[in-house]
Formats: sequence, C-alpha cells, structure tokens
Amino acid sequence: MKGLTLNIKICIITALAIGLFMAILNLYQSWSQHHLSDLEPLLYVVLLCISFAYLMASFAHPNKLREITKIGKMSFRLEHAFRINAYLFSGIIIFGVNSSIGWVANLHLFFTGASILLGYITILIYDSIKRYYIHTAIGIGGFVLGFVFNLYSVSWAEVIASIPLAVFLLKTIDDENSNN
Repeated sequence: MKGLTLNIKICIITALAIGLFMAILNLYQSWSQHHLSDLEPLLYVVLLCISFAYLMASFAHPNKLREITKIGKMSFRLEHAFRINAYLFSGIIIFGVNSSIGWVANLHLFFTGASILLGYITILIYDSIKRYYIHTAIGIGGFVLGFVFNLYSVSWAEVIASIPLAVFLLKTIDDENSNN
C-alpha cells in the first residue's frame, strides 16, 4: 500500500501545482475553460490526477472500510465515497464545459458541483473534529465567493476549494499510517 499512498501524494501535488499555475496564468476564468484551448492538456492532467487520487485512495486508505454513514440498511464506507468521487471527476473530464451542446456543458457543471459537494460531505461525516468544519467553511466559502459573487476568478475559487480536500486526504492517510 505504500506505493499507492506515494502515487496518491504525487497525484494530489501535481493537481494542486498545475491548478495553481492555471490560476496564476489567469488565461481563462476557470480551470474548465481550458477545454478546447491550446492549454487543454493542463486541465486533463489536473482532472486525471484528482480522479486517480480518489480511486487509489478508495483501495489504499487505511480507514477505507470505516462506515461513515448508513443509507437505509446499506453501509456507506469511506472507500465508497472516494470511488464515487473518482467517477464524478471522470464525468467532469468527459463532459466539457465549452461544448456547443448545452446538455453536455450542463452535465459538466453537474459533475463539478456533485464532486465538490461529495468531497466536503465526506470530510464532515468522516470525523467530528472541529478543524474539518473550518476546512469545509474555507473550501466551500472560498468557492462560492469566486463562483457566485465573482470576487475573484473561478480558477482561484477552485484552488481554494481543492486545498482542504487535498489536506484532508493527505492528513488522514498519514495519520492512519503513523498509527499502524
């Protein structure tokens, strides 16, 4: 599992670094606006790294079998949340925001919102530690301030939203591994 954990860290650092680079360049309003541009590969590296990180975490996280909630009689474990989020990020990749077909662009927005929401719901129900509430407030609040209120570009909102999610994943992997 150490190899998978290392790959998760590499994917997270790569996604954050390239996402930050896209925000600094400020060529497009959001990361997804790179779709159909000459810099489209940057978008795909970010999204693939995030998707791979979540998928690998669904198999490698030391607490993957931890039940985080129940849905009816079904146990919903951490591995399920991570795996579903990996698939949601695949939907973001598949459905480009700059598509001339309206429903394709709308599916992109749906998958983006669903992946962010699931990421933060997972953080909140994983543990009741107060810092996770602060992380969630910063991530969602930062995203809303950029996306809804246009205080800064959506690229910066995406950077702000991604950092707490990345920290949560990295921290829980490291915390749990140091205890084993």
